[in-house]
Amino acid sequence: MKLSELERHIADLIRPIAAERGVNIVWVNFQGGILQIMAEDPTTKTLGLDDCAALSRAISPVLESEDPISAPYRLEVSSPGVERPLVTSEDFTTYAGHMAKVELDMALNGQKRFKGTLNGIKGDMALMITETGEKELPLDRIRSAHLLLTDEIMAAGKKKTI
Repeated sequence: MKLSELERHIADLIRPIAAERGVNIVWVNFQGGILQIMAEDPTTKTLGLDDCAALSRAISPVLESEDPISAPYRLEVSSPGVERPLVTSEDFTTYAGHMAKVELDMALNGQKRFKGTLNGIKGDMALMITETGEKELPLDRIRSAHLLLTDEIMAAGKKKTI
């Protein structure tokens, strides 16, 4: 998913703070006065409520001091959850075999929205098996992508393997 310049700047500001706590920043989104930060433990791919609160307290002073957002906003720090966004090319490999929805910024052969099973990466393309066959989706044209809630995702989440 594409980040705005502001979101990229905020991610760069907070990434070292998260890393000190052994946490990865998954996604930064600023919309409608809400700054949403998704983070995870790289081992469990989740983040507990206490860890979310601690990360929020740790990044707040940096955001206040650097002041990247001039207007009032609300900070929300959360775990990506079971329908996690797919942000990096590595996500498409890590979650290969799982169902997802992908939306492109421009149509590819007349289609912008795809639903199917992730099948990894080939060069600069995300691979997805849909009802009509395998699709190669240009990574630089993905507007949004996220896992779908399935029985497999729920079972894997219980095992903390995804």
